[in-house]
Amino acid sequence: VLKIAPIGPGNIQSLARSSRYHALTKWAQDRGVKSIALGHTQDDQAETFLLALARGSGVDGLAAMARADHRDGITWLRPMLDKTRADLRSHNTQHGVKWAEDPSNDDQTFDRIKLRQAQRILADLGLTPRVLAVTAGRMGRAKSALQDQARALAARCVSRDMGDVLIDLDKFQTAQDETKLRLLRQLVQWVGSSQYPPRYGDLTRFAAFDRRRTLNGVVAHPKGRIVRLFREPAQVAGLCTRGDQIWDQRFQFETAPADLEIRSLGEVGVHTLGRDKAQDRPFLSLCASPSLWRGSDIIAAPYAGLKGDFPLHLVTDPFESRVSR
Repeated sequence: VLKIAPIGPGNIQSLARSSRYHALTKWAQDRGVKSIALGHTQDDQAETFLLALARGSGVDGLAAMARADHRDGITWLRPMLDKTRADLRSHNTQHGVKWAEDPSNDDQTFDRIKLRQAQRILADLGLTPRVLAVTAGRMGRAKSALQDQARALAARCVSRDMGDVLIDLDKFQTAQDETKLRLLRQLVQWVGSSQYPPRYGDLTRFAAFDRRRTLNGVVAHPKGRIVRLFREPAQVAGLCTRGDQIWDQRFQFETAPADLEIRSLGEVGVHTLGRDKAQDRPFLSLCASPSLWRGSDIIAAPYAGLKGDFPLHLVTDPFESRVSR
């Protein structure tokens, strides 16, 4: 049995979901497990579609849950999206398999539960879980086509400088707004190690690239016709992991021993090493960069020119799928 920390105030169901994924991720990483099957059903698909519709979501929000997502080195599988919740209960009953019911599933203070209990009325109108799931699947195909366009734009105008992203504005701005914003949203999620995308209005303001701006833990730093996206230093200032673990969901020092620590380089580290080896990298980008420490000694800081004996590599890419349901 995996235990999660008590849920604080806020969106309880969202926080609980994030906590469950975090607990499962840690359990899997500790045991070298590479794949986890989730129990999402056709009913979950339909409910998620309706919730997204109520929020006025676009194509991505209305798209079907993916049958496979990849995050933190784990493949998250959803093998039962064609089955209903009733199918699963019937199967378990026939085979003597016991299951636990979450009491919050009857709590009508949650919008998802209100929609769940309204399914009978919706079904009378033809909005059955199957119909909604089929529509979500079609939206998923539309999402895939739009994603291909974003990838093509990225190939033309985006390059990576370690964990930072460089955008060539002359090429970026030739694309349609939908493609530009889709690409930028994906990049912001990746650089910011964020599970959820930024709000549309915030993203459009961020995309002006008229000055240095911050969004969801990511800094946009324009210089000439190039914009650098990098991690906001304040977001990783207190983040510390063992040397053999993944830091900020993206970085890992290969073969580093557990007794070392991965931290952001910070102002102290930048001033200790000096900025001359960092060339044109902004000071704030250096401060937010991953570095390897033994106590107060810096063992490796690749962004600042100190490579050390443990190569730094990225464990994800900007277009890796992210679990959000």
